[in-house]
Amino acid sequence: MWQGLCIFLLVITGCSCFVNLVHNGFRLKAAMTGTPHTFAWNADKAIDGSTSQDYQSNSCAISKVDVDKLTKSYWKGWIEPSPFNIGYLEIYFRSDTYERSTGFSIYTYNTQNFYPFIDPKHLIYRHDPLAGCPSPIMNVTVNKVTQGIVFINERPPGYRSNCQGDNTQYVGIELCEIKVMGCDQVRYSSGCNQLCPSKCKNQHCDAFNGSCIHGCSNPNALTVDCLACYDGQYIRDKMCVPCEGHCKNGIPCNKLTGRCDNGCHNYWIGEFCEVCPPHYYGNDCNTPCGNCRGDDVCNNVTGHCPLGCKQHWTGIRCEVCPSHYFGSNCNTACGQCRGNDACNNVTGFCPHGCKPHWIGHRCDECENGFFNPTCTGQCGYCKHNLTCDKANGYCPQGCVKNYLYPRCQVCENGYYGNNCSQHCGNCLNGGFCDKLTGFCGNGCKPHFQRPLCQVCENGYYSSNCSKQCGHCLNGQPCDKHIGLCEKGCQPHFQSPLCQECQDGFYGRNCSQQCGHCLNHEPCNKDTGHCNKGCQSYFQYPLCQVCENGYYGTNCSKQCGHCLNSEPCDKHIGYCNKGCQPHFRSPLCTECQDGFFGSNCSQQCGHCLNHEPCNKDTGHCYKGCQSYFQYPLCQECVDYFYGNTCSDVCGLCKDRETCDKRNGTCINGCVDYVKGSRCNESPTSELQKEDDETSFHWSYAGIGILAILLVVALGFIVFLKRNQNQPTFKSEFVTEGQTPTQTSLQNYDILTVSQETNPYATMNSEMNESPYHNLP
Repeated sequence: MWQGLCIFLLVITGCSCFVNLVHNGFRLKAAMTGTPHTFAWNADKAIDGSTSQDYQSNSCAISKVDVDKLTKSYWKGWIEPSPFNIGYLEIYFRSDTYERSTGFSIYTYNTQNFYPFIDPKHLIYRHDPLAGCPSPIMNVTVNKVTQGIVFINERPPGYRSNCQGDNTQYVGIELCEIKVMGCDQVRYSSGCNQLCPSKCKNQHCDAFNGSCIHGCSNPNALTVDCLACYDGQYIRDKMCVPCEGHCKNGIPCNKLTGRCDNGCHNYWIGEFCEVCPPHYYGNDCNTPCGNCRGDDVCNNVTGHCPLGCKQHWTGIRCEVCPSHYFGSNCNTACGQCRGNDACNNVTGFCPHGCKPHWIGHRCDECENGFFNPTCTGQCGYCKHNLTCDKANGYCPQGCVKNYLYPRCQVCENGYYGNNCSQHCGNCLNGGFCDKLTGFCGNGCKPHFQRPLCQVCENGYYSSNCSKQCGHCLNGQPCDKHIGLCEKGCQPHFQSPLCQECQDGFYGRNCSQQCGHCLNHEPCNKDTGHCNKGCQSYFQYPLCQVCENGYYGTNCSKQCGHCLNSEPCDKHIGYCNKGCQPHFRSPLCTECQDGFFGSNCSQQCGHCLNHEPCNKDTGHCYKGCQSYFQYPLCQECVDYFYGNTCSDVCGLCKDRETCDKRNGTCINGCVDYVKGSRCNESPTSELQKEDDETSFHWSYAGIGILAILLVVALGFIVFLKRNQNQPTFKSEFVTEGQTPTQTSLQNYDILTVSQETNPYATMNSEMNESPYHNLP
């Protein structure tokens, strides 16, 4: 409250609760590390009384950060002539760079040899850089009697900050004013008008409330109130009060806490050793409680049990035995006295004897052949007919065979029946059967038949029923020991176990027939694969269909020339998508009419009557059309040319035939005939030479010429009639033979041109050249 009042007075009147020691007749020596930024900005500027935070006012202490390159900088002030009770500091940072003082520290010191970097015990305040930036103006509480103040700015290793603007590698001093607010070392509070109490050590007190925070004048005083108590007292509510408990060996309690530092006396417990422990009562807590119900605690003064007694105990403090119990702790029940009589509560003897099957003075022992706490358990089948232990029923030397030790009353695990002579079946998970019926309560191991689990289920066999029966005829079960199908197998299974297929069959039900395996080997009976390969042209691994390119029952037929090399139908050989060019569908194995060759790529020649040629050789079996050359009938016979071989060659030189395509004479013409085909008439020079030789012969020549013209005309008429009907031998030839031509290469008279040939007749034999010897 007084701090709020001081702030109010500071704002309204300008006065302060404390005195600025620097400007109240005291002298403060200032120093700082590094080089002042200018001569005017030295360490004394931080205590010149000006609180201007503008560096241009020349009232700030500023060092050269970039020049000094320090990671630790400090400013310190020493107040003369003596220490003062400093309350707080008012720090005014440079307004435009206060972020660079993030993480600063304040230390105090009382010797001018103080070196702040190695004296952390005098630390007063450290700004947390992770909390953000410091304020431009900060109040730092000191509350200490001291003579020196140190401001430290540093960037230690691992430094981290949440203040933007402090991320500088080096630090310096940028302080515009530090007010050291306090009082004389023996004063405190408002206006420093209160003297510290004399009970405070050296009369130094809290600068704000005057408490003795620095110790007391009385060395026995332990609190800031400097209150000192006598032995057997301690401080409570700022008063000395008597100790409450019973400390060990009568030692007084702690004067500050009231506790027994060395422990409690005897049975006393509690924070101050002031209460009895559970189950004890009395003036010194040394009397045990009785047997209270539920282990309850008795009254720590009277010892009464508030909830009553435990079983078998009676009395106010539960210390007396009830009826039917005896012994020092009343915890021993009477034996089985006849008529349910109570036994003697000291000896435990039964006055009138025992109940049936009980013997002894206290009737606490079973007669032979019986056991357990009530002697109702009958002994089992002990070996050598010995009696069992009367307490637990154990047989001392073991059991009769197959009975379970130690009581020998039930069968050993794995046996059952009246005499434990029968073996259990194969119970599930190694379980055991019922020792009377032999039933496996949790079921059988796989494939054993419930409830005894001694024989296999139908469909399984072997000693552990792990083997599955084969495919017995009509679903009959197999023999449960050896697995034989006594009535035979289902079709295509191999007897006697009927588990695998007969040779030639495969598949889960042996219903699928093997393919065409190589050398008629049987296929794999699970997959049908022919492990050693297939017969020729069957497709691996099943060997049931033909390889691509083959067809037929035995895959012995090769596919034809299907379009785009597609495989043919593997049963009938058809090319479903058509044939390659010029092959005949659907099999595509032979050429279409008019084509021949291995690829049907060659076109037939001009066969007689347009008959198709031989589709392998291209031969025209029945001969060629007129003037075509046998056997292929693709080119003209000699001395004919043209697309239809109907044009007759001209008079080529040396009786050569002309070019069979265009009729040209490659080596030229006979004399007196010209043109590329040698079918143009000669000039009139020959007639002029005859006229000059003999004028007299002119008339005779005219007569002879007339005769020749008549003969020539007759021959030409003959040729025209027979031009399209050359003479062949009439018989047809078989494949591989060559027909004999009689009139294509040998002819009697050849007229080149009716209009231009100067020769009237050309007579020759059929076996001579078709050319006449010209004069």
